[in-house]
Amino acid sequence: MPAYDDLNVQDRKDQIKHTRNAKKRIKALSTRLIARSSYETTREAISDLENMRSVQNFLNSYAGEDKDGEGNPRQRGSITRNRNKLLRMLAKIVTGEATFNEIEDELTVVADKGFEFKTLSEPQQSLREALSVDIRQFLPRNLVLNVDKAGQVSGVTERVGNQIRSLKHKHSILVQTIGKYNTMLTDIKKELSSAVDEKSTLNPLLTIIMLETGIRVGGGRPGKTIKRLKDGSEVEVITYGLTELRPSHIKFLKTSDLEIKVHGKYGKEMLYNLSDREVISALKPYMVKATADAGMGLGNPSTEPKIFTGLNGWNYTYSKLNLYIDKKYKQYGMKPHDFRMLYANRRLFAMMSEQQEQLHEEVKALVDAGTQNIQEEVATRVTTFINDAIRSVADDLHHSDMGSAIDYYITPNFVLNFLNQGYIVNNIEDAVKQGYKTVSFDIQKFIDVANLFGTDSYPLRRATDLSQLLQSMDDEMGEVMGEVMGGVDLESLLNEMDDEMGKVASPLFRQMRRDNIEREDSKKKSL
Repeated sequence: MPAYDDLNVQDRKDQIKHTRNAKKRIKALSTRLIARSSYETTREAISDLENMRSVQNFLNSYAGEDKDGEGNPRQRGSITRNRNKLLRMLAKIVTGEATFNEIEDELTVVADKGFEFKTLSEPQQSLREALSVDIRQFLPRNLVLNVDKAGQVSGVTERVGNQIRSLKHKHSILVQTIGKYNTMLTDIKKELSSAVDEKSTLNPLLTIIMLETGIRVGGGRPGKTIKRLKDGSEVEVITYGLTELRPSHIKFLKTSDLEIKVHGKYGKEMLYNLSDREVISALKPYMVKATADAGMGLGNPSTEPKIFTGLNGWNYTYSKLNLYIDKKYKQYGMKPHDFRMLYANRRLFAMMSEQQEQLHEEVKALVDAGTQNIQEEVATRVTTFINDAIRSVADDLHHSDMGSAIDYYITPNFVLNFLNQGYIVNNIEDAVKQGYKTVSFDIQKFIDVANLFGTDSYPLRRATDLSQLLQSMDDEMGEVMGEVMGGVDLESLLNEMDDEMGKVASPLFRQMRRDNIEREDSKKKSL
């Protein structure tokens, strides 16, 4: 069980107090306003109330104000919407359109958000000084830099975050697991192939699907959400996670692959693909049974049985999967949700790694061309590069906007170090672990790295000789080979092969050299 984050615990206590005071204030304020004025409509009340100093002070105190959004570029619009919601709630009470009890739940949400805006304003001053608004949009909205007296970054934390699953805790999980993905996958597949009952089959089966697709695990039962259509109308849709899948959600393709199509948490249609034959083979019996059990109800997910139900009547639930993950990955403190986080960060790293050479090539072209306003041009390209990478990950997670992916899944390390040094290191494990003494967007670093593009000094140059290639193979395959060969790493194996080949090859080369010398001597004598 991870430790509680003391700062976030205190933040939550203060947030509860803030929201409690907001409820007291809206009762007292509405009572005074009712006694003073009479409005025929809520719109009329809003138009009048928003110009009152007492109302503005109330909104500033409990919903947030413009200056609170300076450190939260993605939240400036949210602050305005939050203020408008609180103003409308007050107007409804004043006009009698709604009672306090009817708006209390919404008021709690608005006041909680207002507390977050106001709490983050001052601690994020260091972040505002270090990075522009355009760059801060790629970082979690509640990110805070801890800066020591010497001006060096002593840590990156969050405020008003999850008390247990804090940024620090999630980053710890990534540090421990990100380089072990292949080992984890191999281990789970081995467990699946040796399964002898429902429990030993379904637990690893669902875990592999989470690892490979990043699909939302779900809470065990379908949810509901409102989806806005293109014509502006709204419809209610049923949402599903992995543990809630029905036969209609899965389609087997001619290529032996399968696709999973569901409405997710926010009503967006999501598509996932699986190509692993072992996984598909293990899934098929459950798909066949659920299809048969659906009978006449087949074709409508709401009337179909769950796929992941024991073939022999074993009642499989989300809690069983959660217990399995908790026990199997206890050393990491992982939960099913964290497999989605692991997937997101692997995808972001892959996107940035694959595309950064193209970015450096483009920047070098700008430099070589003597481009005017080179700093602005480079800044634009870097900003676009980060935006495209994160957008791609958000699309993979099927988020309607990048904010959720940034706030809940993606580690800020990749972006912060990329901005600070002009590139992201080749090894994903190193990229996650890498710390930073300063936080800045150093445009000159990108120019310096780009100028080295194509040279031996380029920090991301590809392997140019056999030793570099073998070292790269060792970095990528070390963990997997270690599992297969009982701890023997690839480098050691290659060295042994080299020694053995040398023993065989050396006599041959010596004999070839003697033969060549004899031929040359024979030619000289004939002349």
